[in-house]
Amino acid sequence: MQTRVKQTPASTQHHDGNSKFIEGERQRLAQEIHDGLIQELTGAVLQLEICEKVYTKDSSQVLAPLILAKKQARKCLHQLRRLTFDLRLTAVKELGLVKALRRHCDELSQEKSIAIAFKATKAEVELPLSIAGSLYYIVREALLNVTKHAKARRIQVRVSFDQQQVMVTVQDDGIGFDVEPTLAKAEEEKKFGMVGMHERAHLLGGNLHVLSAPQSGTEVTAVIPYAPDRSAAR
Repeated sequence: MQTRVKQTPASTQHHDGNSKFIEGERQRLAQEIHDGLIQELTGAVLQLEICEKVYTKDSSQVLAPLILAKKQARKCLHQLRRLTFDLRLTAVKELGLVKALRRHCDELSQEKSIAIAFKATKAEVELPLSIAGSLYYIVREALLNVTKHAKARRIQVRVSFDQQQVMVTVQDDGIGFDVEPTLAKAEEEKKFGMVGMHERAHLLGGNLHVLSAPQSGTEVTAVIPYAPDRSAAR
């Protein structure tokens, strides 16, 4: 009597992978809202309450907490914009990775007044949402780091596909940094961006490489497999 092994269809596997990815995104967004946005808004409200209490006694003491509250409100606005970008997974699903990234680069270029050149191979491969969404996140985080810290004048984003993997690269001509101590500090302080980029690449069986040095710009490259390597079986 033969025992038959039931095989899971590829479409079901992709569905399960997409469901896990979406659930992971929900958890990450909830964590970012709790650890970032809610705390900043709480701080801003406390500063405004201080203003309310001291205003009737000494109006000259109102300015400092008002300035701090404004700074915290601006930070909340920035975080909300980031979360809005994260919620654009529907765009990745509908447009595909290349078109979604191209649109993001165009919007960011206009918003930050910085030159962003986008290049992609013509032969785009349809990727599972778990891979496309993670690569979108990695590129977005890399671009965010450039616009916040690098003081770059030009950025180049490249996407390429081969028979087994997809590669994205974000390169800038900014001030650069020492990679190892910066990554160690990010892990110690539990910063989402840099650590999250590495975790997403590794969870998908890929790698993320960061090449940089002071005054030498930065290059971030993520390589993610999307097809099994059959060369070993030949």
